[in-house]
Amino acid sequence: MSVWLFNEERTILHSQNTYDDETNEHTVDSDLSDGVYAAYFEAIQSQRTLAVVDIEIDPATKEIAEKYFGNSGRYHSLLDACIILSSGIGGVLCCESHDRRQWNSFDRMIVASIADMLSFLFDRLSRLTFEENLHHLAFVDELTGMNNYNAFLTQVESVMSVVEVGYRGIFVYMNIDQFIEIHSVLGPELADEIIKVVTKRFQLTFEKPYYAARIAFDHFVIFLPYDGGGKSFKNKMDKLVEKLNEPILIANQEVYLTFSYGFAYYPKDALTPLEGVQVARFALETSKSLSSRKSIGIYNADVHNYMKRSMISEMNLRKALDKNEFRLFYQPQVYCDTGEIIGFEALIRWQHPERDLIYPNDFIELAESTGFTISIDDFGTGYSAFIYL
Repeated sequence: MSVWLFNEERTILHSQNTYDDETNEHTVDSDLSDGVYAAYFEAIQSQRTLAVVDIEIDPATKEIAEKYFGNSGRYHSLLDACIILSSGIGGVLCCESHDRRQWNSFDRMIVASIADMLSFLFDRLSRLTFEENLHHLAFVDELTGMNNYNAFLTQVESVMSVVEVGYRGIFVYMNIDQFIEIHSVLGPELADEIIKVVTKRFQLTFEKPYYAARIAFDHFVIFLPYDGGGKSFKNKMDKLVEKLNEPILIANQEVYLTFSYGFAYYPKDALTPLEGVQVARFALETSKSLSSRKSIGIYNADVHNYMKRSMISEMNLRKALDKNEFRLFYQPQVYCDTGEIIGFEALIRWQHPERDLIYPNDFIELAESTGFTISIDDFGTGYSAFIYL
């Protein structure tokens, strides 16, 4: 008895296992190709079971008897059944008989039933393999084999769900300084090799428990317990950066890297892994706005909130221009001696749909910093001209 599986094109049958009841041995035989055994391939795929009394004279198996068994006379009869998977015919269960045998309907039913059981097992194994591959794609960084962003969030979320009250941790967001330039100069292949070396050094430097992941390009995140000692955390990061700063030999050229990182505390600055990554990245970007290399940033909630408000105000200002929410009020200029009106001063106001009338002191500075003053001036000039006409 033997089990065979088709390749995807169903042009080759690969031997999985052959059992000989005379020797009690399990072996793996050589493959069968439809280029050599075309008649057999056609026959086995066109019927549920293939029952052959004499393999040397039956058209479906004559080539097998001659070329595969060498007309040795070792096997005389054959009863094969298709292994049918969810994707179609996946293989064959072969039962060879040393004696010439007339196969009856009961024989066919037994062999077909065994083939059906194999179908279930192979389908299940195929599904497990698919699920494992899917899990790998979902949680493993393909380039480095390191955890990816999904894995990081899942693992840290799991930790947070079981920790005791008072547990503290630190989120770190790190990247390689000016890696875009390195990528452009060395090319993507060598840049990938650098990332692999950096990842390896990550894994060799930190002691458990810690969680780290490569989440994009040259960006890495770390979560580690915090015992309240700032010096302990600094020592760990200094040790990591020192290791990462060691030269990397790429294409007979030593490459020196520098790193920057931002960090934030759990639960003081963030209550979830997603928030932790976001605020640690904000800390990094804030520090790199001051120095592009070897920057270390600590999260500041006040600065973050101020920037959020500024961003929202900027978006509202842009929307106000699009929706014509600005208004001009004309204040007369009067000649004091005679009371004669000699002109008008145009005063702009923002008619906010929720905050009512907003005076220039609350939006002109923002308009100047974002470049919207020109648009506001154009509005004032155009509106005044329209009123005049």
